[in-house]
Amino acid sequence: MRLVLIHDTAHARSAPSTGPDCGTGKQAGFAGAQVHPCGSDAEHDEVMDIRAIGWVRSSRTEAVDDDWDNVVSTIELDSTIFTPEALRGLDEFSHIEVVYLFDRVDPTEVQVGARHPRNNPAWPMVGIFAQRAKSRPNRLGLCTCALRAVRDLTLGVMGLDAIDGTPVLDLKPYMIEFGPRGPVRQPTWSHELMFGYWTQEAARSD
Repeated sequence: MRLVLIHDTAHARSAPSTGPDCGTGKQAGFAGAQVHPCGSDAEHDEVMDIRAIGWVRSSRTEAVDDDWDNVVSTIELDSTIFTPEALRGLDEFSHIEVVYLFDRVDPTEVQVGARHPRNNPAWPMVGIFAQRAKSRPNRLGLCTCALRAVRDLTLGVMGLDAIDGTPVLDLKPYMIEFGPRGPVRQPTWSHELMFGYWTQEAARSD
């Protein structure tokens, strides 16, 4: 899979925005809209290729919001691009960070404003960047999961919240030093949303 991203070099250099829809995402190619952001043109756009480095293989074929911790899956790297050398030393880490694409989300359903998380009216309307919904701009997912094995170009993982066939865009070893520095805070609704996301057994035992 090849993703072609449009990077507006004029805006990257902090060029001024113009027009009533600037900042709304309407010109950024989201939800089927046109590609060029406000104040840009094709002359300033740089095309960047992002290619899938591999794919998820899992028994879970549908995106279910709970009990991901028990999901055992593999990530198969693209043998036309990589050799096992790309994974040398990764087995010394217990966890990895996986960047992937929510490729089953219809681009017309991408959200650029605020919504109720999981469409639950009991939870507040929050912006798409204040939640981890699949229907987000660029449809990118990120998960830290346990690394169980590395063999040739295949990684055995556990607790990866991505379904079978999901394109993987990047892998990184998890390092404690890249974790949060200082106290972590989050709103009550987010704890409620995540209740049972990883293990249903833990949710029932509480």
